[in-house]
Amino acid sequence: MARRSLLVCGIMSSLLYVGMNVVVAMRWEGYSSASQTVSELSAIGAPTRPLWVLLGIAYTLLVTAFGWGVWGSARGSRPLRVVGGLVVAYGLVGLAWPFAPMHVRGAELTLTDTMHIVFAIVTVLLTLLAIGFGAAAIWKAVSPLFHREHGDPHRVWRSDRIRWPPDRGKSAHAVGRDLGAHQHRHFPLVGRGAGHRAPAPSAVSRQDRRSRENHNSRRWTSRPRLRRGARRVRAQLR
Repeated sequence: MARRSLLVCGIMSSLLYVGMNVVVAMRWEGYSSASQTVSELSAIGAPTRPLWVLLGIAYTLLVTAFGWGVWGSARGSRPLRVVGGLVVAYGLVGLAWPFAPMHVRGAELTLTDTMHIVFAIVTVLLTLLAIGFGAAAIWKAVSPLFHREHGDPHRVWRSDRIRWPPDRGKSAHAVGRDLGAHQHRHFPLVGRGAGHRAPAPSAVSRQDRRSRENHNSRRWTSRPRLRRGARRVRAQLR
């Protein structure tokens, strides 16, 4: 329950940041979201700086809590754990933003303006790294669904000598349970476990049926020939 609450903080932080860009910008007459940056809302000398700093602290606390929730939800996934650490670092860097504000346009640049640019670069890098490791974590979770090599552990033995199982609509275990082990073939299963529905079989061609009949006929007709050959060898040895 606590971990779920921490994850909900991520949604709340995003909604809060969107509201900050709308509500705080409306309190500054003459501010244009199209021609001015977001950082100018918290710049030194801006009328919206006190409100933005107050809401910004709440935003960074929510982001930090969300990162901690992602870290706790990793469950052995190293990329997801890295994402949680990066989000926490992003939130901690956000707590230092009020101490490195920029000046309004036309004012003389100072050390705080330089620090503001440095913090912006660090924030962008943390964001890009979190996106990259998050994509890696998602791919690690869904890649078994697209894995089709014979070494895939998430497979089920499915039945029949022909191309597809003859029993349409039965599950993989229901089909394989009726036949012997020598009749089983290896087919991939969509999903990570058993019990899924078997794919619809394709129409069995005449060539497949003929090849199966020829195989059975050769198996039974070859035994008398072997017996006759064995008798000839015995007669020659005598």
